[in-house]
Amino acid sequence: MALNTDYGTPIELTGAAQAAANAFEASMPLSRWLPYRANPTLTYSFDASGTTPVDVAQYRAFDVPAPYGSLGERITKQGTLPAISRKLPIGEYTQLQYAGRLALLGDLEAEYAQRLGLGIAARVELARVQAIVEGKVTLAENGVSAVIDYGRDPALSAALSGAKLWTAAKAVPVDDVIGWRQIVKEKSKGTLPTTILLSNAVMNSLMMNEQIITYALGRTDNLPNRVAAGEVEAVLAGYAGLTTVVIADDAYATYNFGQPVWPDGVVVLLPPAGAVNIDGGGSLGTTDYGVTAEAIQPEYGIPANEQSGIFAAAFGHSDPEGLDVLASAVALPLVQRANATFAATVAAAA
Repeated sequence: MALNTDYGTPIELTGAAQAAANAFEASMPLSRWLPYRANPTLTYSFDASGTTPVDVAQYRAFDVPAPYGSLGERITKQGTLPAISRKLPIGEYTQLQYAGRLALLGDLEAEYAQRLGLGIAARVELARVQAIVEGKVTLAENGVSAVIDYGRDPALSAALSGAKLWTAAKAVPVDDVIGWRQIVKEKSKGTLPTTILLSNAVMNSLMMNEQIITYALGRTDNLPNRVAAGEVEAVLAGYAGLTTVVIADDAYATYNFGQPVWPDGVVVLLPPAGAVNIDGGGSLGTTDYGVTAEAIQPEYGIPANEQSGIFAAAFGHSDPEGLDVLASAVALPLVQRANATFAATVAAAA
C-alpha cells in the first residue's frame, strides 16, 4: 500500500490518534502507578529487584573523601517491546459518497485514527491490569507468544477458599489485609500498600461483612445487614491502613472494552501512587512506548523527537479503490517494583 496524504497527513493523523489515547490514558486508574514514558528504542530494560532505589547517604568529617554509593543488588530484565497494530478501511463506496467533500473525508480519517489510538491504549491498559493482578503479562495473539514476568514473589499472591472467602458469613477481610500488608513490607523491604483496587462485587460483599459492619458501627449486637460504601472505606483506612479505595470496574465502565477488564473476585494492594521515581515513572514503574517502523520513515515526516508513541496514517490501494487508516505502536508496561503489590482472589468469579 502507498501512503495517501490527500485528506490527512501522517502528522495530522498521528496527532489525532495520540490525543485520543492520551485522553483515555488520563482516565485509567493504573496510569498513576505505571505512567506513559517515551522510549526511543525498540527494546526495554529495567531493574526488577523490587528494592528501593534510595541509597541513603552518610555524614562525613571535613577533609574526609566522599565514600562511593551503591546501586544495590539489581535484577535486570530486558527484551523487545511488542508491536500493536490495527487498521480501519475506507472503501470505494464511502469515497464516492464523500466525492467533492474532501474535508469531510479528512474528518473521517481523523475519527478513525482516534478510534484506533484509543484501541491501542485500551490494549495496553489490559496488559497493565494483567501485570498487577498476575505479576506478569502473557501475550498470545496475532502470532505473538511471549511471557513478560516481572518477578513478583509467589508469597505476594493469595487465593482464599471456603469460609475465608469474603462472601462467607464469618470472613475477616480486615485481618486478611493487615496480614497481606505485612508480607508486602517484608518482601519489598519496607513498602506498605495504601491503595486497594477491587470490583463492585467485592465492595458489595464488604458492605455486608460482619467484621466490617462491627468495626464501622463500634458494636457487636443489633447489626444491620449492610453498611454504606463510605463506611467500608473508613474501616479499611482506620483499621487496615488502606487510605485509597478504587472501584476498578467503575473506571473501566466509561468505555466499552468488549470484554471484562477487572476480574470480579480479585483485589490488588498497591503502594502510594505519588512516590518519586528517578526514572521518571510512577511508584511501580512505567508504561513504555517505543518507536514504530512507520514513524522513522522520512517520507512520513514525523519529527525525530516525536517518533516515540502511537503512529497513524492513511494508505491507499487499488482494485478496488480504497484507503486504510493504520495505527501502530510498540508498547509494554514495565513493573519495576512488583514486590510492592499484592493480589488476592477473595471471591468466586461471577
